[in-house]
Amino acid sequence: MSLVLRTAQPSDLAAVQRITEAAFAPYNPRIGMRPVPMDADHAALIDQGSTWVAVVDDEVAGFCVVLTGPGHLLLDIVAVDPAWRGRGAGGELIAHAERLAAGGPGELRLYTHRLMTENIELYRHLGYREVPPPPDDQVPRVHFVKRLTPGR
Repeated sequence: MSLVLRTAQPSDLAAVQRITEAAFAPYNPRIGMRPVPMDADHAALIDQGSTWVAVVDDEVAGFCVVLTGPGHLLLDIVAVDPAWRGRGAGGELIAHAERLAAGGPGELRLYTHRLMTENIELYRHLGYREVPPPPDDQVPRVHFVKRLTPGR
C-alpha cells in the first residue's frame, strides 16, 4: 500500500463529499442529528487550502480539515472511507495535523460528539486531554487538546 498525503484539489471534491457521507451517516441514528461535517462547505475548505487527502494507490481513502485558530490549530474534520478503515489512513491524517501544529502554534485541538464514544477513546489513546467546551458550543461535544513540540 502506497499512501501519499497532499493538499486537496478541487478535483477531489466529489471524493471528499462521498467519504463524508459514508463515514458520518452511520452516526445519524445514534446522535439523532446529521453530524456537523456532513453539512460543511467542503468546496470552500478545499479552496482555502485547509483540506488534506490521503491517497492510496491513486484513490482518495480519507481526508482531514485543519483550521487555524488563535494560538492553535483545529483538527476540524477527519474522515476515512469505510472501505479503507483500519489500514492506517486515519492515523496518518491525524499525525499530519499534529506535525502541522508542532511546526506552528504547538497546540492541536479537536472535538467529537459525546455519543461518538469510539472517537473519544481513540483521542484519549493518542494522548489528547479533555478540556471544557467553549461557552458558545451548542452541540454536545467533547473537546480535546494536545500540546506538541517540533519533531512530534
